[in-house]
Amino acid sequence: MQVLKPEIYNDILLNAYDLIANDGLSFKMADLAKKCNVTPGNLYRYFENKAAIINEITRPAIEDINTIVQKVTLNKLSFNNTDFNDFYLNIDMLAKDLTYIYFKHGLSLEILAQDLSVRKSVLKWLDSVLTNGYNLKGVEQSSVLAEMTSQAILRGVLIAFSEQKNMDLTSKQLETVLATFLNQMLTDF
Repeated sequence: MQVLKPEIYNDILLNAYDLIANDGLSFKMADLAKKCNVTPGNLYRYFENKAAIINEITRPAIEDINTIVQKVTLNKLSFNNTDFNDFYLNIDMLAKDLTYIYFKHGLSLEILAQDLSVRKSVLKWLDSVLTNGYNLKGVEQSSVLAEMTSQAILRGVLIAFSEQKNMDLTSKQLETVLATFLNQMLTDF
């Protein structure tokens, strides 16, 4: 049985990150193996498939997002939990922390944004937060309102991240854009 070496594992992740940054998610496992100077068979000993590599690359970003969700809701909810009653959402802190995550995990967030299952999961979570956390349970058509707002929030945050690249916004400028947008979106809730 071959011993898996941490340095090869890390090299695979670094090279995959580089391939994704240059070629997007359409990179070939054979190209990654060549770039890492390992055989394709050896590459598959470390990672079952491309999805496993992408999951490992994006895992730190997801963990940071979960930490931020807990922080800005005073530990009342997490990304994996929507079972809550009332909570307070610190929007300015959320904007600041989203900015931090963007600058720390930019490519990972871009990867996650392209993954349809991740987007659906985020939207489902946001729907639940808006419906339950903002006491919309008795409001007529609350699910439609929550879904519309969730779509707008996710799309708006992704646009802000994209525009940061195009306009070379500073961290503080991006934080201000996000805070203004989120405050505006959630004012009526």
